[in-house]
Amino acid sequence: MSPKELVTLLKYVKEDLEGSEKDFHNPYVEQLKNLICEIKGSKEWVKELKQHTQLALQSKSLEEFSDKIKV
Repeated sequence: MSPKELVTLLKYVKEDLEGSEKDFHNPYVEQLKNLICEIKGSKEWVKELKQHTQLALQSKSLEEFSDKIKV
């Protein structure tokens, strides 16, 4: 990574949420943005899985569970 690319990456890290959406024209920044999106997506999936598991445990039948999650 060149010094210029490093400075750009550090500027990205320093930005607030709105500022971090800008295009920094830096492959490292793009990689970091993509990784963050993947992690957020994984966290959402885990959260939904936990919620569905709790609903399944609280349900008396498979039909009741299906109705709760609107399958």
